[in-house]
Amino acid sequence: MQKTVIVIVLLSLLACGSQPAAPLAAKDQAEKKIRAQQTIKIALQPFGGFDTSLVSFAGKEIRDFYHFEVISLDAKSLPAMAWYPPRSRYRADSLLIWLEAAKPDNIDHIMGLTDKDISCTKDHYADWGIFGYGYQPGPSCVISTFRLKRNNASAELFRDRFAKVLLHELGHNLGLPHCPTKGCMMEDAGGTIVTVDTEKKELCSLCREKLK
Repeated sequence: MQKTVIVIVLLSLLACGSQPAAPLAAKDQAEKKIRAQQTIKIALQPFGGFDTSLVSFAGKEIRDFYHFEVISLDAKSLPAMAWYPPRSRYRADSLLIWLEAAKPDNIDHIMGLTDKDISCTKDHYADWGIFGYGYQPGPSCVISTFRLKRNNASAELFRDRFAKVLLHELGHNLGLPHCPTKGCMMEDAGGTIVTVDTEKKELCSLCREKLK
């Protein structure tokens, strides 16, 4: 999980008990309308034969955690320009570029979903296998489930890992960097699934403050 992104703040509504009921209701409706207009929109782009139930699961996780609007796009074939023959997998940086170009104009961020192996350049490694990758900040990220079933993961553990990784990469898109706080969802996995398993599906106070 590497490069990544920024985001706009959702307005928060404070009700004043001293105001009359009618003006309060009118103000509440007006602010809800403004907030709805500013809701961040996420598009999920499944690649190949990606499990449709996981697309629905990803959408629910994003809605529940970030309260964003989520839409699912029709599945596309993985772009040939991202294929990396020496390791028989796909380059995540190329997928980010493709996704950015494919993003609908009315969408803020687009997330690619694949069950194929993906990689990027990391430190002195020219090609390093990863769980996910995203601009920080930026319009696109990509998640791979290829490595999330390791260590004989149960269906429940697999989905927990998937949720953490996709919320992590979207966090990068929103501008969050890797976090040094142990257990924070934005902690750098460092290429090991153990870190993902020990992370909580929540942001530490520092990361929550950065999103405000």
